[in-house]
Amino acid sequence: MVLESKFVDSNAKLNTTGNLAWYVMTGLGSQNLTLPEGISSEYAFQSVQANLPNTILETRVTTDGLKSSLKCDVVDLSLLGAQYPDPHYTEESLNVTISSPGCNVALARLPGIAEPDAVDNSTLFARFQQVQCDTVNGDGGKRLLVLFGNLTYYTDTSRNITTYDQVKHPIFGVLNKSTQLFCLPTYMIDKIEVIHNGVEAKRIVPIQGGASRVLESVTAWDIMEAQFQAGEADFRWTVIQEYGASVNVSMVPVDIDVSMETVLKYFFPPESRATTLFDPVVLQDTAEAYYRQISAIISKESLMEPASDNVFGSITFSENRLTIHPSVAQSMVGLLGACILLTAVGFFIVPTHGFLPHSPSTFLCSISLFLYSRDLLTRFRYAGASDNNHLARWLRPSTFESGLAYDSVSGESQFCVNIDTKDGYQIERHHQFPQISSNSYHPIILHPVSRSLLCLSVVGLIISLELLLRKSNLEYGLGNVSNDDNMYRHYAWTAIPAVVFGALSITYSAVDFQIRTLAPYMALKGYVSKDIFTRLELLDMSIPVAIYHEFKFGNPWALATTVALFFASLFTTLSASLFQELSIPSTTSILLQADRSFDFSRRLYGDGTAAEISSLILEGNLSFPRSTFNDMAFPQFIPVSNLSEVDTRFNASTVSISTVVPAVRGRMDCRSYEPARIHTNITLNQTGFGVTNPLDVLIDGEDCNLDIFGNNVEIETSPLATYVGQVLRLSGEGQCSDLVYIWGKIDYDANPVVQHIDAMGCNVTFETVDVNATFIGTDLNLDFQNPPQPLIDSTAQRTNINISDSYNLNYIKTDSYMKLAKIDVSPQILDTFFATLVTSHWAVPISALGDPSASARVAAAIKFQHGIIQAQSLSQFLAPANETNVTIAEPTSPGDNDAQPRYNATVTNPAGRRRVVQDAASTHILVALLAVTLVLFIIGWAGNPGTDVLPRSPTTIASVAALIAGGNLLAYLPPRAQSLDDIAAALGGPKARFWLGWGNLPDEEGRISGGENEAGVSQFGIFVVDEEETKSK
Repeated sequence: MVLESKFVDSNAKLNTTGNLAWYVMTGLGSQNLTLPEGISSEYAFQSVQANLPNTILETRVTTDGLKSSLKCDVVDLSLLGAQYPDPHYTEESLNVTISSPGCNVALARLPGIAEPDAVDNSTLFARFQQVQCDTVNGDGGKRLLVLFGNLTYYTDTSRNITTYDQVKHPIFGVLNKSTQLFCLPTYMIDKIEVIHNGVEAKRIVPIQGGASRVLESVTAWDIMEAQFQAGEADFRWTVIQEYGASVNVSMVPVDIDVSMETVLKYFFPPESRATTLFDPVVLQDTAEAYYRQISAIISKESLMEPASDNVFGSITFSENRLTIHPSVAQSMVGLLGACILLTAVGFFIVPTHGFLPHSPSTFLCSISLFLYSRDLLTRFRYAGASDNNHLARWLRPSTFESGLAYDSVSGESQFCVNIDTKDGYQIERHHQFPQISSNSYHPIILHPVSRSLLCLSVVGLIISLELLLRKSNLEYGLGNVSNDDNMYRHYAWTAIPAVVFGALSITYSAVDFQIRTLAPYMALKGYVSKDIFTRLELLDMSIPVAIYHEFKFGNPWALATTVALFFASLFTTLSASLFQELSIPSTTSILLQADRSFDFSRRLYGDGTAAEISSLILEGNLSFPRSTFNDMAFPQFIPVSNLSEVDTRFNASTVSISTVVPAVRGRMDCRSYEPARIHTNITLNQTGFGVTNPLDVLIDGEDCNLDIFGNNVEIETSPLATYVGQVLRLSGEGQCSDLVYIWGKIDYDANPVVQHIDAMGCNVTFETVDVNATFIGTDLNLDFQNPPQPLIDSTAQRTNINISDSYNLNYIKTDSYMKLAKIDVSPQILDTFFATLVTSHWAVPISALGDPSASARVAAAIKFQHGIIQAQSLSQFLAPANETNVTIAEPTSPGDNDAQPRYNATVTNPAGRRRVVQDAASTHILVALLAVTLVLFIIGWAGNPGTDVLPRSPTTIASVAALIAGGNLLAYLPPRAQSLDDIAAALGGPKARFWLGWGNLPDEEGRISGGENEAGVSQFGIFVVDEEETKSK
């Protein structure tokens, strides 16, 4: 991270503190201003730049932080005298004496306490004042007096006094009760940990054990006096201080001075009674909370300078997390439990010891298993072509049992299948089954009709998914989710797709199983080599291994089917994200009407709210208030109908309302003056009428309000100054402008001294304009993320503001200029407007004031800044809309008012509807997989030689035994073949070939060609033939 500021050991800027710090201070309480970066309620600290993404929840970094405190003691105070404040004489009419150990003040003159509503009524008052000990000079004798008391004025009827206009009885004050503290300010710079939430400092944690320090050139009293200077610079106190002011604390008025106004308004708990301030602890805590805040603001503004220092910190960031739906989790736990239970049962059912010498998965292993089951093979000699029904009927009288038979020749026990005839059946033990020639058939799942239905189903799914996606995109979802708290409703769009695609995956699995089961037999319908015959096996293996074997065997149609199953196995997984429940914005139409509009019939004497807000917008971090944006001021609107009735899912904090409404703005008609029309004269080393080194400026055509020397303005200059900037407020009558802006550059060492001078005169009128605006929430605050935009084709209309009271008209146009925050730009000679112009968030470089080529840029910045200030002035005149007609286009009729028009608006509720939407990415992936599996399935179907190779199921023991017994394989084997190698060696040489079909045994008559059972003497089974026989066939 980067520290963007650092403390500077200089009190130079403290000595020129303006009132911006005071505006920020009051803005925190009155305008919902957030603390600027680098300021907390107690600390001024180094600003940190991290450039981190929005996923960051919290940053922690160690910086330097300055914290001020007050060390206070209770002192004694006596009232010497109290009079009403009278501007004709003196404002400081509360005289007291104070005594304490080490500091006595014989006479402290404090701001007077205003006259109560009725004489003999007591008045609560509070003071926050600096005093000086009588015998101690400098900072050592300075004290802060924090005073809270109760005073009563009374009339002494026994005496008469003569004033300049009358004879009256004197009025005196009596101090009924008071609590007073002498406080010494302190400050320390410590190491602190700043915990930031990405928007503002969330918490400040002092680092224990760190070394504290102070700035050698800055005393605690420098900061305290800057606080007094910031408050005294507040324009309001030049008026109200003359006659006193008060604030209400729990409905009780308390007479206050400059600082105590903010102390009691924003730092004293509003629910507390005012009299609790008589408690010294409460009084000190309240005053200290105020002082820490104002000193933090001042310190950040005046005791820090830009820096760029790298520093290490830590971050806490957010991640998108998956959550588990409770019912889904419970279902999965139940299924998992069932699987575990079945697995456990299987452990107990399956024999613990193996009883087969070989796996029966290959033909060679099957031959080995049946080799010593002579009775079984004898019975099955002519059953190779029997179907399942015939085999079942013939086998029903017998029972079969696997076991071990002792071989007397080898002396070993061999695996065999023993046959026992059931009681009641008289069948010869070695009786052979009759020869039956059943028709071969397709397994149901591989039947052409079944395969066709599967293909049509996949095509239908592809089309359905694409059509549903189109519908979802066009209609923002497939359907609404009712708010009936049905915890199982979500299964409709989660479980059902999983079931459908799961069933499809199972179907592909069944097809693949049957194909892999029949693949060895379909291969044997032709001729296979001995090497392949001994390895024909596709069932007892995983899908990847099966794909490998199918590739090695050169079986593309089986390979295509198994690969299709591999892709189909992904269906269920991907279907989980196919449908989702999302919040979809809902829109409805309503009507708006103005509730409050602009009334310029009332006067705002001395009100500076507009200037204060403008200063905070331009210099602080205050957003535009709810009814203004840039140069536009809006009436305040309300919906004609209740929004919550329009939409049952209405969310008051997130709803947005889009509409076209009128706004009032100032129009500046400006003219820039040619240099020849601007006359300047600067007189160096001369002081006259209190102005040193005056720069006189006279502009041709602006001859209103000239001074006694016939100039528009006389500006005091300094050798240290380079740039000047002044705003003149003229009458606007005749050819004169309402406002004249003068700026330029001077250089005492150059000739001429006036290097550049520029001037622009502007007349201000007002107009209404239709604006495309978006409001947020039920209070209809402007949405600055979607800023208001005047309609391009809208025609601005003159408004009756232009014919309103001239006092108010001039107030709206120019009054706030004089009350903007005082920004220190010394030694330059800029008034408050131009000081803001070169330091605000939209500032132009100060060098532009002396650059003739930048005149247009400066002029544009002036108009923009004026628009912001003027909009804030307009917004102070809001009144009931049915009493105003400012937004009504001229000419107006009697009775017209701003509440009459209705404005069509569209209400958008971001969470208005819960809709089931189809995810596009999941859909496209599923469609692609469905298409791939369909193509592979068709390739496997078209490429296989036919699945009707057997008249029965190929997976039964009887079926395998019948095929082995029906062929000539056993004839090749020696009587006591032991191992698989012995069996393989006995089944012909390397050139031997194996095939499945009808054939004669070698010792019987004839050779079969073509697989026909001619004359009923052939047998159906697996045969081994030599190469010559293969060629002959």
